[in-house]
Amino acid sequence: MAFFMHRAFRWFLYTILALVAAIWLTLGLLKPEHLKGPFVAWVQQQTGLPLEIGKLNYNPLYPNIVLAENVTLGPDIRVGKIYLEIAGGSWWQRQLHIAHLDIINPQITWRPGLQLPQPLRQLQVDDLTIDKLQLRWPEGSLQDGALHLTNWHPIRDGELIPLADVSFDASIGQLQYAAFRAGKTRMQGALNAKQLNIEELESNIFHGAAAARLNWDLNKNQLIFRELALANWQLDLQTLSAVTPRLPHLSAEQVSLENVSAIDLSRRFALNQVSGTLEKLQWQPGQLPTFEYQGKVGEYTDGLFQLTDMQGEGRLREQDWRMRLNGAAYAGKFTADLEGIRQPATLTINELQLSDMQPELQPGWREWLATQPFQQIDLRRLDISHLSLISFDDSVPLTVKWLDLFLTDLRWTGQSLQSSNHKARLEGSWLELVWQTLVSRKAEFQAELADNKITLEHFNTQLEESDFTVSGQLGLIPAIPHQLKASLKKFDLEQLSDMLGPRYPFAGKSDLSVDLQATGYDMAALRQSLQGTASLAVQDLFVDGLKLDSWLDEQLTPAAPAPQSFEQLTGKLRGGDTAFNHAYLQMQASKGVLDFSGSAFESITHLVGVKQGIDLNKQQWQLQLGLLNDRNQPELLGTMTGALNAPQLQFHLPGRNATSWSTQPISYPPQGRQGSLRE
Repeated sequence: MAFFMHRAFRWFLYTILALVAAIWLTLGLLKPEHLKGPFVAWVQQQTGLPLEIGKLNYNPLYPNIVLAENVTLGPDIRVGKIYLEIAGGSWWQRQLHIAHLDIINPQITWRPGLQLPQPLRQLQVDDLTIDKLQLRWPEGSLQDGALHLTNWHPIRDGELIPLADVSFDASIGQLQYAAFRAGKTRMQGALNAKQLNIEELESNIFHGAAAARLNWDLNKNQLIFRELALANWQLDLQTLSAVTPRLPHLSAEQVSLENVSAIDLSRRFALNQVSGTLEKLQWQPGQLPTFEYQGKVGEYTDGLFQLTDMQGEGRLREQDWRMRLNGAAYAGKFTADLEGIRQPATLTINELQLSDMQPELQPGWREWLATQPFQQIDLRRLDISHLSLISFDDSVPLTVKWLDLFLTDLRWTGQSLQSSNHKARLEGSWLELVWQTLVSRKAEFQAELADNKITLEHFNTQLEESDFTVSGQLGLIPAIPHQLKASLKKFDLEQLSDMLGPRYPFAGKSDLSVDLQATGYDMAALRQSLQGTASLAVQDLFVDGLKLDSWLDEQLTPAAPAPQSFEQLTGKLRGGDTAFNHAYLQMQASKGVLDFSGSAFESITHLVGVKQGIDLNKQQWQLQLGLLNDRNQPELLGTMTGALNAPQLQFHLPGRNATSWSTQPISYPPQGRQGSLRE
């Protein structure tokens, strides 16, 4: 309130001084009623504004007292009554000493450029009382104001000093300044050597109340609160931002907060029901404040992020900050110990515990996450217990139930994830996870991120009736190899088919085994060093949209079919459906060469064998296919060659004494042309 009183003093009191001087000049000639006309003409000549004095009450028995009523100066200055009691003065020396001055119901509109006469060289007011003040200026207004000043010397040696040393008691019914509004306000204090000391300030402000004792250094424009208590405030940060750049530098050793709230609808930000104590507050408008806080926060909302029922302590300093708090969020509870550096923006999560939370992933979460200000986040300890998540974002079709997670010593920099203490540790489990139609239950996992490698010690889960396990490591330096081991038993392929979409639906039961190793960073090094084994066995495989058996029947002609590209082949295979009794793929990788020899496909009527495979080093197909009879001898041979992304398929007939191909454990289908069911 001291800030607004500063301008009110300058504008309002300067106007009052001009009117008092006018009344005294009239009184000084001892014939006020007779001289109203000449004096009014003189004031109009000096100001360009018409002066009207409705009535001057003067008693010769009391020559030092005059009462002026209905005084107006131009269209913007009106005063109901001015009571003037003069203690002494000299009209010729332009000196005036007022013992008592009452100004009742002044109505003043202050406009830029308004000039008023100032005929005095010395003015002293022992006691000034102003009541029912209405003051307007371009940026605001003041209603129902009252002011009491004592020992006021506003003019010295011809210099106007409205903020001269003075004691005052003031009150305001309503104040509006730009977007700022205040209700009933009362203050009492003194001004001495441009040091404003307010011993008592009470104000209805921001829909709540404030009480304070303060000092305002007008030379340094610095406001020091000796005591400050705020209750039931409701701050609109959008409108407040228009006022704060004009405020002085603020400091307070201690601030009491009770049920204080702040919102910014443009940012979807809210901070509600703050009750506690701010200490060591320093705030330069236009900059972030520094302070220490201890207390409660009812609710914190930032976009899609919401916390409630918080309690804790924290500090915000010029270079860094820290907070320790606990509360509720998403139907669960949390405990957090956080700290950070302002520049560059860094967040350190010393400890974060989340329990029984049920958050929802809403559309727009990526955009909200992209607005986070931190360039680096260090997570020292994260402990999640029984978290359940449901996604309403169609691009993330995820549901998780009862996730337990323990994570330590991880650093995120925007470009990468790495260990913040040479080794990050991850352990966890979930009761159920659903991604589209893929359902995972009773999962458990352990992993580790070190400076030289990432290790997945184990991951195991149930995929409906199947068991899936995987382990491995990713080397981060040339000396550490990459490894992958995986096992999938009795997996229902229909889950995978539904997840991939309706283009080529398929079903069946599968077993998968993988044991691969490689070294290097770039793809060329990985291809050259790849080695290990892998196998996939599928039983009762059904592929909708693939007509394999009928196409194979068409290829059994006396002459070999013409060569064709892979695009031509896939075009001919579209339509219909194909069932496989068994499919078996086995792969042996050695120095970047993948050998699928021994693999076979047993459809309803045909047996297809596979030899050789792919040379990853040359990025070339080297695959041989054989359409086999009941003795595993090829009746038609196919060779797939060319680049990996553009293979060519050529056919030729085998010799009469062609050797049998190994297809174990797959055998000739009983419904084939030479099968047992056809004989």
